[in-house]
Amino acid sequence: MPAHQRYRLGDIIESLAVRTDANGQLYSHLPDIQNLFPEATTTSRFKVDEVNLFFLEDDYGKRYEPKRIAHYPDDIIDIVPAASVYVPLSQSVSRTEYSDRKVHSQSQPTLSPLANDIEYAVSTLSPQHIPTTTLFSPKDLVCLLASAKAMTASDPLLAGLVASLSSNDSGILDLKQQVAQLNNTGSAQHHQLIEQIANLLEKQNDLLQQQVDAKVRDEKMLAELEAAKERDLETQRLQKQTIDRLIVAQQRVDAILVQNYELHEYSIPRLFVILPDSYESWDPRNFLKERFRLFFLCECGENCEHGTHQGTIAGGPVITTANPPIAPIRIKNRIHLAKHEGYELSRPAEFFDRYGPYVLGMLKILKHCLAVAAVVAPAFALADNGIKEVTDGVKSIAESTMQAVDISINFLEQQLDDGGVSDDVSGTGSDGQDANDMFENLAALEGADLRRLDTFLRNSDKDKILGNLYRITTEQGHVKWVCFHHYKETYRDSALASFIQSIEVANGTYDPISAGTVAKDFFKRLTRQAPAVDILDVTLSWKFGSADLVNLVDMVAKSNLRSIAIDLQDDHTSNSNSAFAAFRPGKGRYHSLLGFFTNKNIRRLQLSNVHQLGTRTSNLPSSVVAPWIQSFHFHGEVNDDGRDRLTNILSHCPSLVDLRLTGSISQANEMDLTLHRQIFALKKLQRLHIMGWYQNYPETPEGFIWKDGMSLRELVCTSGALEHGFVEESIRRSYEVLEILVLINKPGNYSNPEPMHLASSKNSYSSYLSRLTHLDLRIPLANGSQKFLSSILPQLDLIHFGCSDYADSHFRLANLASLKSLSLNDRNSNYSLLKEAIQRLGSVCQIESLQIDGVNDFDENLSEILKMLRLKRLFLSHLSSHAVDYIVQSLNLSNLQIMSVVMSGYSPEAVNVLAQRREDECTGSFMVELDVWSWATYTEAIGEGAVSTLRYGLSAPLPFGHRVEDCRHWRTKISASPGGRALHFLELHQDSLKVYQDDPCYRRHQPFTWCVDINVGIGTSPNDAKKIISYHFSGDGAYVVILTCSAVGQRLEHYRIDHDCHYSPLVASWTLSTSETTVYDISVSWDGSQIVVLNLNDRNLSTIYVRRHHQNWNRLSTSSNPPSPQEQYIDGELLRSTIKVWNIRIGRQVDPVRHYPMWKEYLRGGRLVLLNRDSGHVSTWCLKRDTPIAAMDIPTGESKDFYLSTSLSVGGSFFVMATKRHIDVYLTVSWTRHGSWFLPSIDQCDILDVHFICGCGRIVVRTSSD
Repeated sequence: MPAHQRYRLGDIIESLAVRTDANGQLYSHLPDIQNLFPEATTTSRFKVDEVNLFFLEDDYGKRYEPKRIAHYPDDIIDIVPAASVYVPLSQSVSRTEYSDRKVHSQSQPTLSPLANDIEYAVSTLSPQHIPTTTLFSPKDLVCLLASAKAMTASDPLLAGLVASLSSNDSGILDLKQQVAQLNNTGSAQHHQLIEQIANLLEKQNDLLQQQVDAKVRDEKMLAELEAAKERDLETQRLQKQTIDRLIVAQQRVDAILVQNYELHEYSIPRLFVILPDSYESWDPRNFLKERFRLFFLCECGENCEHGTHQGTIAGGPVITTANPPIAPIRIKNRIHLAKHEGYELSRPAEFFDRYGPYVLGMLKILKHCLAVAAVVAPAFALADNGIKEVTDGVKSIAESTMQAVDISINFLEQQLDDGGVSDDVSGTGSDGQDANDMFENLAALEGADLRRLDTFLRNSDKDKILGNLYRITTEQGHVKWVCFHHYKETYRDSALASFIQSIEVANGTYDPISAGTVAKDFFKRLTRQAPAVDILDVTLSWKFGSADLVNLVDMVAKSNLRSIAIDLQDDHTSNSNSAFAAFRPGKGRYHSLLGFFTNKNIRRLQLSNVHQLGTRTSNLPSSVVAPWIQSFHFHGEVNDDGRDRLTNILSHCPSLVDLRLTGSISQANEMDLTLHRQIFALKKLQRLHIMGWYQNYPETPEGFIWKDGMSLRELVCTSGALEHGFVEESIRRSYEVLEILVLINKPGNYSNPEPMHLASSKNSYSSYLSRLTHLDLRIPLANGSQKFLSSILPQLDLIHFGCSDYADSHFRLANLASLKSLSLNDRNSNYSLLKEAIQRLGSVCQIESLQIDGVNDFDENLSEILKMLRLKRLFLSHLSSHAVDYIVQSLNLSNLQIMSVVMSGYSPEAVNVLAQRREDECTGSFMVELDVWSWATYTEAIGEGAVSTLRYGLSAPLPFGHRVEDCRHWRTKISASPGGRALHFLELHQDSLKVYQDDPCYRRHQPFTWCVDINVGIGTSPNDAKKIISYHFSGDGAYVVILTCSAVGQRLEHYRIDHDCHYSPLVASWTLSTSETTVYDISVSWDGSQIVVLNLNDRNLSTIYVRRHHQNWNRLSTSSNPPSPQEQYIDGELLRSTIKVWNIRIGRQVDPVRHYPMWKEYLRGGRLVLLNRDSGHVSTWCLKRDTPIAAMDIPTGESKDFYLSTSLSVGGSFFVMATKRHIDVYLTVSWTRHGSWFLPSIDQCDILDVHFICGCGRIVVRTSSD
């Protein structure tokens, strides 16, 4: 069938063949459409799914003549005529009469459209205007009545009026029939019938007018009801506002009354105690000669510490008074002695008689508070210096005065017991009670007693400041006496709250400044309370000194940290003279960082943004060797001294597996021969990333080759950073294991590199680079390499792909269905083949990240690609402002989260386009990231004022949803759930290159759709049908092991599920038992390469090894007689082997089948941990030696504190067990406790489960508040 377009007018649908222009574009000719539908004119509208279409235009923006309409093969184009043409009932009325009647109708009151039509029809039926040849169709009258009846559907009040119209329907039709019969007679009867019809129509017009009037009245009534409703809502709002104001006014009145009362009653502090003047020489037998001193207490508490604006009464314990109406004393239990020498008592005997019971109660409360302060003092280690001084003071006072408090308590208890006065203090004992209960049982003093207290003191204070305490009032009007420190803090918090409020009113943001003291306290706390923490990522965002780094290194040495990442954020551009800064005092302030290399716990070290590394550090001693360092990352700019320092560091780390040296591509670091040779010397290296470096020697010396070679899994570098032959040889030697290969051309000094030869003729293309997941080649390739790349691309399941030469043809060959990330760099390609490939994929396409680098010539193909892809991340680099404008107009924004613009033009036009599309098309989290260069181009475009603002250190206003960041600091947060299938892809920045990962198998964690059918391909016999008993996933989410059962027994089947497939391939399978009653429990290793089967009937273990086969995942061995009953082979490679079966005895377990639900096993790193919760026993087994390592009876606790969740680390070295409130970590080699962690007491939640994160030693705790 030829290409055609379907058109619809009303209910009529016609197909029309389309034409083709000189460019091959399909279109429809307007004259062709008019041949089918004469109503279609140049003023008609054409729609597709309620969207109006435009006529096509030429290259100059002018419409084609005759008009053309674009081709929409899958849609029907609706034709909407320009306007409905009124057809009068009389076809013989002259144009002059029609004009007269139109003028007449305009002079009448405006009615509904239907009423106007009927009035016009009546006027045409007048006897003086209608000739004898006029013919009336009954169908016209029926349509008029039907229209009137339709109006009644929206207004029931008009139903009666329309009913009367319907009653005249039959009469009108009869008259019309008679008119038709007498049409040619011309008799007087004919004119009489015409007059009757005109009268009937006039009556109908009157009825319709009544309908219109009734509708107008209804609409007016509804408007009045709506206005009345709005008045009621406004009245309610005003009433609520009045009530709120009355409540606030009442609270203020109450506060004023309370304040007036308490200011009069509590003119001196209310809390005080007495202590002996000298407790060392205290003689209880001669107490009348002993001297006592009175000490006032500070009424500080939690509310006082947070400022008066939050209130200082809520939540505080209440000291009830014996005599109302004295107000109760509201205070928290963290009181302390004021900094004062105290007051000597003038009449001790009389004082004890009057105030003895009250002082005894206060002494017991003070004793309790001193004991609590001694315990909680370390919790204030992270507070500022002021609070810390107070806590240190409390601790010292507690140690020196506890004995004096005990002496006073014993003395007063003896005196009060001898005097028979003990009722008031019977409830103030500290045993079994907290401070709240003590306050509730202690009666407060009346105002008269407090004012009389001054007469017993030998006051030497000339300024009348009793006990160095100051009186403050809360918002509720209550009076409190606090020390000078808390007085200043209250004033500071109140002033700060007012200041922050004024900033927020002005739409500002308050950002407190970080201090090195806080970091010091944090690292001290790290060594004491976080022994199980393995990874630390620190960003020093303040002006730190060498002492801060020394403290950091020392605290890390005392912890159990295994991975350290430090970002110094040292920007040399902020110094006016960086060369002078290298020789000024303090140039060795980074030297302490070298202490990390002597820390034997550290396995991974990363240093970022370290400026002047060489001049601010020194070489490591020759005796220092750090074989424990397995990963070293350095990001920053270095000079000659810094390069020598890096060479020295690498020479002391011979066991490096992962080395990454990155710098700025725009200002690359120089690679010399010594550093190059040192990289060669790292024989255990598997991951090598060298970005932002270039060679600083003219040619490679003789004999300078990689003799021994090494097998790399990742190779990422810029061209010229490493010797050309070395890169080629590395690729050839790593063809079996290489997973990431990224080669980027460095412009400038190395802009025309020698073409790269990727493959060797000795290797077969079928197995070459078969494990690649990330491939990005932005370098010139030799002709043979181009052919080689074309041959292997169809066989690779890549996650990221990019190529700069012949990109369009390579995209045609690549497997786009597996891609998550794509890089477009070829400036000479129109990407037509890529567009067609993406169109063929449709919804199966998974590309979520796209980078466009230097492609400034955009055509229709790239526009269509941007519209089809549902991107999450977009990176634009080295583009003109015109290209960026084109991209933001064509881009699909429905799923986009971040658009990063690096070294590109960014114009206000792009901002305006995004602002218009943001509301309807963008996600709520959409953000535009600009580097400093791109931001400068924007500010220059919006005017010279913005540029001047930047020059003076200020910032121009950022558009909504934009932020400016240094691309060196961009990071992507990836969830680290165990076995999670989060998207991982390669992100290429202009100034940095990072492969984000949170575990060793990150490339296998991808969101796939997979299906496992255990009964596919089996026979039709009922005995052949299998059912699933249990299933177990590998930790990396790439495999699933299923235990099935059928009439012939139980089988274990191993499937691969890490790619899209309707039926996931079966890797291996074997029969476990011919009996259906045997109970098994299965445990799978992290990467699915090892399986342990626990037979709970016979209490024995079987170890099964499943080795990966690189090419034949879907094929199983068809041989019915394998070499050994316990082994299975596929194409000559061993897939499965039962190494050994051995009996086990686990704790005191006697009947494992009966207690099967309480069993749990964990398999990690060649170690098997068997846990039996019922018997309370756990043990470790070594699978290589098939022998037990250690065992332990689980410590028993309270019934509510049993272990709920357990997890084994990936390496098998640590085992965590969690209760509702805390977790314990044990070493599996000895079952000794490694550390514990408790939920904070203030958290009202419980622990639900706990697990390790692969590869980093972190423990994730999920609580009920998540």
